[in-house]
Amino acid sequence: MSAVNVQGDFITVTKSGTGSGNVDSSDRQISCGSKCTSPYMAGTQVTLTTKADSGSTFAGWTGACAGTQSCTISVNGVRAVGAKFDAQPKGGSGGGGGGGGTTTTQVTLKVSIGSGTGTVTSNPAGINCGAACSAKYNKGAQITLTATPPAGKQFANWTGACAGTAPTCTLKLQADATVKAQFTR
Repeated sequence: MSAVNVQGDFITVTKSGTGSGNVDSSDRQISCGSKCTSPYMAGTQVTLTTKADSGSTFAGWTGACAGTQSCTISVNGVRAVGAKFDAQPKGGSGGGGGGGGTTTTQVTLKVSIGSGTGTVTSNPAGINCGAACSAKYNKGAQITLTATPPAGKQFANWTGACAGTAPTCTLKLQADATVKAQFTR
């Protein structure tokens, strides 16, 4: 007697890549997380779909399937299918090269009132000097200061990072800065 080796009809799924996920068949015979091989009757049509785990993406099929969509196989003999899952790049590390990351440098603007009394306010908000005479802003921010004298008085001039006699001053903050507003007595 001679032995006859009969090969059956199977689908075998293998997974590869740096990521993870599952491959499932529409008839639920294959659930490749745990069951990656299943026998079928010759000629059976089987649809395979993928689901990438969190932090992974499905990169494509190899073997009896191609592309990145679901795949329908007509079973005839052993059909080998590969599913590749890739890990998604981690975000947020920014790092070297082009400056990366989203770190914003802050600088301090300090305002003082010289002779006389009055107030200085800023746009964007932060300075309301009489009460709040120092504020932090993002480096490169454009700040407009407005000096308002009390009734019967006048604005005299700016000194420090602002100059001139106009009651408004606009400056672009590249570093810590100090401004003094002078009012007439």
